[in-house]
Amino acid sequence: MLKNDLLKSEISFEHIAVLEALPMPAALFSASADILCANELYKHHFQSSLKEIVLTRLNALEVNSNSNVSEFDLRCLEMQCIEPFMHSENDRHYWLTLKPHFQQSGELKHVLLCCADITNLKQLEQNLQKHNFELKQQVYFDHLTGVRNRRCFDLHVDEWQQKLNGDQILELCFIMLDLDNFKQVNDQYGHVFGDQVLADSAGILSDVIKHVDFAQIYRLGGEEFAIALPSLALTKACQIAQQCCEQLFASSKYAVDPAIQLSVSCGVAAWQNSELLMQTLNRADDALYQAKHANKNCTFYTDGHSVRMFKPEI
Repeated sequence: MLKNDLLKSEISFEHIAVLEALPMPAALFSASADILCANELYKHHFQSSLKEIVLTRLNALEVNSNSNVSEFDLRCLEMQCIEPFMHSENDRHYWLTLKPHFQQSGELKHVLLCCADITNLKQLEQNLQKHNFELKQQVYFDHLTGVRNRRCFDLHVDEWQQKLNGDQILELCFIMLDLDNFKQVNDQYGHVFGDQVLADSAGILSDVIKHVDFAQIYRLGGEEFAIALPSLALTKACQIAQQCCEQLFASSKYAVDPAIQLSVSCGVAAWQNSELLMQTLNRADDALYQAKHANKNCTFYTDGHSVRMFKPEI
């Protein structure tokens, strides 16, 4: 990797000795980013020349061509900040630093590249990110169904309230959902089977809303779920709620035992100007109460004045 013709004019044996003494991969590059010499550690770690990478950084330097550059000016030039940067190669990660050296004229003579192997640090960072992600899953997601939990729901309600107050969103609907007759599933088939029913039901409800922009589903506790629909009008929210009823019922309507023929009741409410979201949620709960005490497997909604059963157009 050493060029003999450059050795005579630009590189002394002292340069080479210093490179070999460094406890890290290091190399000397010309002003045009051609490699002049490198120590054995550099040759061991890098198969590529790094020319394009080094050249990109050198192009950001402010290089003078004034023949009257003082020693002080040269030192200032050499103190120019080339931000350290990361480079990955062969499943290893490196932190690279460049140190420029200038001629008396102010023109760039060569640049020293030093490399710190940060693979272990990078792996620790990745493990920490994975651990933080897993903690977030435990804090904000329901372990049984995989959907967001009550803690996350309460947090998002506060965020939506701020956005509504700031006119960042103008509409917001809530669907409150409760699986019908779920207690008899647990009583007849046990809680393990009941847990699987909850997980499957959450998957079906999630599929209904997966193509609805910004829609989120939450398990509030037991067999109760909530769906939030930012920027969606009441009529559209009722249609989505009715799809939830139909899809969940269709998933088990041919079950031999009526105890596992699933259905869900839904209550829908839309936020109204000046009211708090907790009031919207209470109205959605009232609509759900009416659905549970009517036919079940249906959707009721409130327009702020009355609670009515939603009847989709045929």
